[in-house]
Amino acid sequence: MTEHRYCLRHLCSNMNTRWNNETLKNLVWRAASATQERKFNATFDLIENVNQDAHQYLKDVPKEKWALTFDEGYRYGAMTTNVSECFNGVLKGARSLPIIAMVKYTWFKLNAYFDDRRNNSIEQLNSGKKWCKYALDIFMRNKEKAEHHRVMRLSAQQQSYQVDTPHNPGTTGHGDHTHGVNLLQRTCTCQKWKLYKIPCSHVIAVCIRYRHDAEQYIDLCYSVDALFRSYAPVFPVLKDRLSWSDPKETRRVLPNPQLI
Repeated sequence: MTEHRYCLRHLCSNMNTRWNNETLKNLVWRAASATQERKFNATFDLIENVNQDAHQYLKDVPKEKWALTFDEGYRYGAMTTNVSECFNGVLKGARSLPIIAMVKYTWFKLNAYFDDRRNNSIEQLNSGKKWCKYALDIFMRNKEKAEHHRVMRLSAQQQSYQVDTPHNPGTTGHGDHTHGVNLLQRTCTCQKWKLYKIPCSHVIAVCIRYRHDAEQYIDLCYSVDALFRSYAPVFPVLKDRLSWSDPKETRRVLPNPQLI
C-alpha cells in the first residue's frame, strides 16, 4: 500500500492565499515540522489564537497527511515536493514541443539523469564510501552534538538508556532535556531517529558511551549501494521509425461522447 502525504509548501501557500497572514503561515510550517507531539500541540494552540477558522481547517485535515510528528516515518523527513518540482523545471522547455519531440526530449533527459547518477554512485562505491553525502552530513552533525550529552544505562539486557542534554548558554531553547533511547526497539523519545531513519544525537551518544557502531543504525536506503541500484537500470535504444508498428494495426481512438 502506498502512503499519501501533502506538500507542506503548497499547504502553507494555500492557507496564506486564503487568510493572507504571514504569522499564521509561519506557525503552520513550525507545527508541521515539529518532531514531538508536545511541540506540535504548543504551536497548534498558537494557531488557534491567531485564527480560529484556520485552526478548524487544519483540524479537519488528517494530521498524518501534513504533520511530521504523526507521519510514522513514511516521508523520511521530506516535507515538500521540491525534488519533483526541480525536474519539472528541467522539462519546462519541452512543454510547447510536438508530442513526439516532447516524448523524445523527456526520454533523453531521464536517460542523462540516470547515467550521470549511476556513474557517480559507481565512483563512490569504488572509493569505499558506504553512505550518501546527505545522510552522512546529518549523522556527523548529530555526532558533534552527542559529545555534550550525558548517558545513563537503565538496562543492559533491554538496551535501554537515559540521555540528558545539558543547556547550551549560547543558544535559546536548546538543551536541558531528557530523552529515552532503546536500541533493541530502535526508538528515541525525540522521534528523529524514527522520522528521518538516521540516528539522532541521543542514539549516537549511547553508542559512543558503550562502544557500539552508530552507523549500523542508518537506514540502508541511504547507502551508496542503494543509490546505485536505484539508477542501475539502463534505458534501451529507441526503435527506428521504420520499425514502428503499422498504425492500421493499432486500436482506434474515439472521443468520449460525455466530454463533447
